[in-house]
Amino acid sequence: MEAIKAVNQAMGRVIRHIGDWGSIIFCDERYASFNIKSQLSAWIQPHIKIYDQFSIAYRENMKFFKSTGAIVIIYIILK
Repeated sequence: MEAIKAVNQAMGRVIRHIGDWGSIIFCDERYASFNIKSQLSAWIQPHIKIYDQFSIAYRENMKFFKSTGAIVIIYIILK
């Protein structure tokens, strides 16, 4: 329960009000389960999309931001 509370708080820091644009990407299959999704904030639940591959999620995310006219900044960190 504490972990879900922290996740919900973090989501609220990404998207603070209706005029904000942001992405929240969970790279953990547990977030696809009904049990976990039902504990996420009610405002985000209708917008959850589940993908089997990160590359598809990334592509759809980029398409979304380009359609909004938002400036997209990509950071690539190499070790």
